[in-house]
Amino acid sequence: MSEQIPRLSPAARARLKEREGLRTTAYRDAGGSQAIGYGINQRSYPEEFASIVSSPTKENSDLAFDMVVDKLERGVARYPNINKLNRNQVDAVIIYVLCAET
Repeated sequence: MSEQIPRLSPAARARLKEREGLRTTAYRDAGGSQAIGYGINQRSYPEEFASIVSSPTKENSDLAFDMVVDKLERGVARYPNINKLNRNQVDAVIIYVLCAET
């Protein structure tokens, strides 16, 4: 039987995007790395970063954000006992991993 991938809730996605804000020009983040879109970091997510830089639109930023979140969700799915967490706890774990990687 396959394990279900824990997904970030729509509310948590919206909060993350609101917190990060949309920037369609590259900037230096707090860690000194280039970032763009909703805080997509060049060091942690070079492919997603490049996809926004090549065409810096809201649509491309949304797509890159979704790609990053999908990677995180798939990674978190390997955590032991992740399936025992409630909705808010899953959101917190995914957000924590995102913040730790950027």
